[in-house]
Amino acid sequence: MTAVHPKALIFDFEGTLVDFQWLLAEAEAEGAAVLANLGMIPEGQGGSYADLMNIAWRYQENFGRSDGVAALSVIYDRYDADALTRWQVRDGVRETLKEIKSRGIFTGLVSNVGTAGMSRALESLGLGPFLDLAVSRNDARWLKPHPAGLQLVCRRLGCQAKEVWYVGDSLDDIKAARNAGIPVAVVEGGQNRLSEIREAKPDWIIVGLPDLLTLLASGQEP
Repeated sequence: MTAVHPKALIFDFEGTLVDFQWLLAEAEAEGAAVLANLGMIPEGQGGSYADLMNIAWRYQENFGRSDGVAALSVIYDRYDADALTRWQVRDGVRETLKEIKSRGIFTGLVSNVGTAGMSRALESLGLGPFLDLAVSRNDARWLKPHPAGLQLVCRRLGCQAKEVWYVGDSLDDIKAARNAGIPVAVVEGGQNRLSEIREAKPDWIIVGLPDLLTLLASGQEP
């Protein structure tokens, strides 16, 4: 069986390349309270941080109200900065990315982390040189599970969905890849429990990023 060589590999950031450190519950509670105060969701209604931002974007697109996006951006940037103080690169990530680049495979990043936090993290953690481009929540606007970020990377790299694999760690990563028509591998130990990941049936589940090299060499098709 011949080795599989996608034209590009696109990665999630937190939970995939680095460990998961965002204070998710706190950010979601704060974000929901802000949107409720702005009349964008009912009082007491919750939601994931991605769903909350996507609600705010719908208000901006449909009603010209930018106050929700602006308010959530301030909150999320603060939680990015907090997580930045604790993020650590996951085992084997640098070596794996270096090997992937040496094979002539394009590498991209799509993350719900904002531009400021991501740029500082990629520089301080030494990951920037291994990535051809990075798309943050500020670039894509719509957050995963919306496919906008993945579609943007494909356009910028000049790739079709069938030529790309996405590597993430969460249910939202799986949904975003499915929505974009892109095969997806999920790394264990990220945002969601392994039992939840298995139920969602990604194309592949890998223990760590170095296992991606084994997957590439195995010839397994999605």
